[in-house]
This record gives sequence, structure tokens and C-alpha cells, in this order.
Amino acid sequence: MGAMIRSIALRAHRVLAWTLVAGIGAQLLVAVFGLFVVVGGRGYLAHATAGRLLAALPLLLLATALIAGVDRRGIALVLGLIGLVGVQIGLVMAAHAGLSAAMALHPLNAGLLLIGAGIVAGRADGYDLAPTPSLPRSDRGVAGVGAAAV
Repeated sequence: MGAMIRSIALRAHRVLAWTLVAGIGAQLLVAVFGLFVVVGGRGYLAHATAGRLLAALPLLLLATALIAGVDRRGIALVLGLIGLVGVQIGLVMAAHAGLSAAMALHPLNAGLLLIGAGIVAGRADGYDLAPTPSLPRSDRGVAGVGAAAV
């Protein structure tokens, strides 16, 4: 049963990671092409709402990574995404408080978020999604999933 839960968590991790990449990419495209104005001024509200929804994804990525038993580097990368999301929120709050220079860093940080999310998603593609048999440690092969040599 543990292998099945790990497999499901890894699949969810992969889907969440690529969803984050697509969401950040869409946010950047909307910003770059100035589509805020096209939506009749409501584009900023849509951008802010989507940003709030996307901000939750790294927390879900952390949960799936921990459940799936992702390695330390993978966990560290997800924690880095959470940190960048915190910076992004701080930049928006600073801009709303009157520090307009903070908004200049907002798209730069979004670019860093996109790169980081892409790295996490790429690593998620490399994780083995097949459930591994529960064998005693002494019976595992070199890769950790094979049978003992005869």
C-alpha cells in the first residue's frame, strides 16, 4: 500500500509542478503583452486572483514531495519556490504601500519562479512512477528495486 501512495503522490507532484509552470508562464505572457488593458481594466484583478491561486501550488508541491519521499535536493528546490513566492508577495505589498520600485522587481522574480518551477517539473518527470516492491534491504539489487543475485 505504501508504494501505491508514493506512486500517487509522485503523479500529483508532477501534475502540480507542470501546472505551476503553465500558470506562471501564462501570467508572464499576459503581463508582457499588456493584456490587462484588453480585458477592460479587469485584467489586473484576474492577474492578482490567478497569482493568489498559483501561490498555493508550491505548498501542495511540498506536501506531495514529502509524501512521495522525494530526495533532499527536490525538497530544497520546492522550498526555494516557496521562498520566491514569499518574495513575490512582499514585492506586491511594498508596491501597494507606495514603493513603486518594488513593482519593477515583480516580473524579474516571476521569471525566477518560472525557471525554478521548470526545474522542479523537469525533475518530477525523472522520478520513477512505478510502485516498487517492498523487499527487505538485503534483497534489493543495485538500483534498490531488483531481486538478490542468485
